[in-house]
Amino acid sequence: MSLAWLKAYGVGAVGVSGPHSPEFWKPFKHPTKFDGLLPVLWSEDEVTLYRIPQRTASLAHVTPESAIVTGGSAVVAGLEEIERYCRALDDPSLPAAELEWQDRSRIHIRTSASTGQVISVQVSYDPGWHARVNGQARALERDGLGLMWIRPGCNGACEVDLAYDGGWELRLCHYLSLAAIATLLLLPFRRIFQSAAARFRFSLTT
Repeated sequence: MSLAWLKAYGVGAVGVSGPHSPEFWKPFKHPTKFDGLLPVLWSEDEVTLYRIPQRTASLAHVTPESAIVTGGSAVVAGLEEIERYCRALDDPSLPAAELEWQDRSRIHIRTSASTGQVISVQVSYDPGWHARVNGQARALERDGLGLMWIRPGCNGACEVDLAYDGGWELRLCHYLSLAAIATLLLLPFRRIFQSAAARFRFSLTT
């Protein structure tokens, strides 16, 4: 079951600490559970790094919409749904999808899709993300794992652009920051104005 969860979240490798490893964290009750099941990338002092087999290293995948995990949250998502999703990730008959991080807030995906197919993106959903497919705005959905997916509406090539603006919370923080900066810049002028006003009042009384 743990392997299905790792694949579903796009994990490429997992490090496991044995009972006599020098690390103080030892989260695995059965540290040999992946022996013979996953290829070993590195091992030393009872710390082993295993590779999680993935069809591609990309975090974007074209899948049938029926393969999307629909549970209300990862906690209630059933293993059957997760395994169905993983089978779609490994299906060689589905188009591959290239994902490129252009910077911390922009993602570009290049793929192809047809009717009934969606694009699953193994990046945490947030309402601050927005999608455009072939230049047209598309809604981003949240699946039962807390990841994003899109109905691209393509019948062929898909150029997907995802942009993160932080949503209303980040915009509010920006506005508050600008207001604070403006206040700091205006404070010296306020003092100058008050000083000039005081001199003017003094001149009227003398």
